[in-house]
Amino acid sequence: MRCLAVLLLLSCHCSSAFSASFRNGVKNVIKSVVDVIVVYKNEAGGDEPANGIDATRNFPHCADDFPKEPSDGTGIIIDESGYVITNSHVLGMRQKIRDGSLEKIKVILPNNAEYEAKIIGIDYRTDIVLLKINSKTPLQSAKFADSDAVEVGDNVFAIGSPYVYSKTVTAGIISYKGRDLSDQIAELGSGGDLVPYIQTDAVVNQGNSGGPLCLSNGEVVGMIAVVLYDGIRSTGISFAIPSKTIQEVVDQLRRTGSIKRSWLGISSVSPVSREVSQTLGLGNRVGFAIQRLDSHSPAADAGLQCDDILLSIANQTFSEDTSLKRIVNELHIGTVLPILVARNGVEIKLSITVGAKNDDEKTELISDETFVKKDVLYEKIDSITLGVSDLTAEIRKSFNIPADMKGVLVARSDDPRSNIFVGNVILKVNYVDIDSVKELRAELQKAMNARIETVAFYVYDSQMKKFFVPIKLQYATPKSKKVEKAAVATSVIKSLIQMS
Repeated sequence: MRCLAVLLLLSCHCSSAFSASFRNGVKNVIKSVVDVIVVYKNEAGGDEPANGIDATRNFPHCADDFPKEPSDGTGIIIDESGYVITNSHVLGMRQKIRDGSLEKIKVILPNNAEYEAKIIGIDYRTDIVLLKINSKTPLQSAKFADSDAVEVGDNVFAIGSPYVYSKTVTAGIISYKGRDLSDQIAELGSGGDLVPYIQTDAVVNQGNSGGPLCLSNGEVVGMIAVVLYDGIRSTGISFAIPSKTIQEVVDQLRRTGSIKRSWLGISSVSPVSREVSQTLGLGNRVGFAIQRLDSHSPAADAGLQCDDILLSIANQTFSEDTSLKRIVNELHIGTVLPILVARNGVEIKLSITVGAKNDDEKTELISDETFVKKDVLYEKIDSITLGVSDLTAEIRKSFNIPADMKGVLVARSDDPRSNIFVGNVILKVNYVDIDSVKELRAELQKAMNARIETVAFYVYDSQMKKFFVPIKLQYATPKSKKVEKAAVATSVIKSLIQMS
């Protein structure tokens, strides 16, 4: 009982602190928060939630014990005339929306009045949809804060409808700004890859999606979109779309119903780390190796080429967590900007005119299948802990390597930390093209003679991506200058004769 009393005292203390911090803010925004329920045609059970949430899975009760159906998500009223925003993923699969399977969208107001909503516009790249309901009376719209002005550590609270618990309020802080989730988003197959997410530790769950993340005064600084789960429950790490992104997207959707984005025509890149840049003689800079360019694009017109390393756009350099897609998305259409690229070690200044493209993207499907054959003969090179082989017709067929591609196959990799795997093709050592194991050995020998510690391999993988990988050369431990030279020579001779 004594322990229980202590817990109760702590609970009261926290409640008082929460009240002082957030009570008025919650009152200011709560009437602008709605529930969103999505209904598809020909679904068993009638009005089932589109995202398949089983609201009773953590409870011993039956669904009949709950007074209402669970919402698929939450929404925010942004205009008194009836404009509402939520996440595009709340509506379900993109294909179902496009093929007419969506029957209706229900919006439940704070006073429990129910309206059917129509879609004004959807932007999958930011995971935002603009809805419109015809309310009989003016609605209370939320006020938005400037997401650029808030700082890590600011107090925030979230409102949403997890499972059947409508208008649930949780509190936390802003944990990080500008979080890039594009890789994780791509794996999920959902939208939102262009968003510089706000991270928060306010606890949210399924059903919170589309709900507001607010400052203590009730102004909306973001819209909850992504929740990190451990497979069972929320981990206390969640992400919101910044209010700046919301307002920019909603403005276009409201005016035109679609999104027109800035476009350069650089369709695929791979990051170039500081370590690789130093190895390539580009200084301590982060860059992006261009893998594919759209034909008849601003990038092609500007003179960019595949395998160029992009070092800056509009004099803006990059960091390790830079999302090039997001940078391009923020460029102003029609402007002429300076860009800096490195081509075979030579820096070139170019100008590019930012183009425009309607955002009706088609997802490019790339098979995850890797073609790995175990019985390939290879030469083991001790200095790089890899086994490599020339590209024969049989190897090209087995590993699905293009007929016109030059390089050597990685047939064995002893160090998984090197980020080079069986089935990869080494295309270059630094800036030198490689066409055979003999040429690879020659370039490595040059590097070793110059006592270079790290070289950069330009690599092609089974997903048809190219990227730079820094490789530390393996030297024998020297005992003296003469012994050191002898050890290196012995190592090279051994690598020439070892075959498996």
